[in-house]
Amino acid sequence: MKTKAGADQPTKTIYVTKYALTRGVLKVEARTTSIGGLMAYRSADGMLTTYVHPKDYEVLETAAMIKGRRMIESKIRSLKRQIEKLDTMAVRITEL
Repeated sequence: MKTKAGADQPTKTIYVTKYALTRGVLKVEARTTSIGGLMAYRSADGMLTTYVHPKDYEVLETAAMIKGRRMIESKIRSLKRQIEKLDTMAVRITEL
């Protein structure tokens, strides 16, 4: 019987920052995969395996908190730019 990839690897706590703006930073037990730094973790019910890229997780809690805060600040700046753009827009009627 074949085993799942990485099933014999020990788990490691990582902090998934990919969802910091929606679900928050996720603390999970993950296994290293053989594919370029990807980590794999199982859903709470064990039915789904999720793979995360190195840019989407941190190994230190403090680093994850800093990254999450930077993501929030970046989103706020983006929304402020959008608001400024909308404030300067005028409604125009264009004839076709």
